[in-house]
Amino acid sequence: MSAREFAESNFRLPDKADYSDAELATDDAAVISALILQNHIRLLSAGEWLFGSYSGTNQALQMVQAMTVLEILFGEESEETEKEQRKKDRQARTELGTTALLANRIAYLLGSNPSDRKRYEREFKSLYAVRSDVVHQGKRRLAEETELRRARELAKKAIRRELRFLQQEPF
Repeated sequence: MSAREFAESNFRLPDKADYSDAELATDDAAVISALILQNHIRLLSAGEWLFGSYSGTNQALQMVQAMTVLEILFGEESEETEKEQRKKDRQARTELGTTALLANRIAYLLGSNPSDRKRYEREFKSLYAVRSDVVHQGKRRLAEETELRRARELAKKAIRRELRFLQQEPF
């Protein structure tokens, strides 16, 4: 059993249907705990994909795995997410494009000032273009070995930052 399967089988995320209106109004801790657990599962999944990027011998596939980490952390939320947030995500994707939306989210998480954010945005877009060449054009080799290293570093930074936020949570 994988770590993800263990988490999903042992920690069922509460749904709004599990609570009466009165409980929803008064039991904020349960809702917050469910959201925190959902973030734990996303981080666990991201970690598994990052680990996968270190196995195997095909650098192009390892690149896709490393970039998938960022898509897990910053892409559209799962089906459990509120409909309104999914609608906002779809609208932002339509207006900005998926790459720009992900780049923006990553830049604001990792960048501490405007020039940092611009640098992270450019870095992500550059790496995402390589990932897209692999996925959509069947590219089988990376032009530079540093592309995979840079993708892994960006993924590790994002996971570390998300972990720090979770450590600051009250529960």
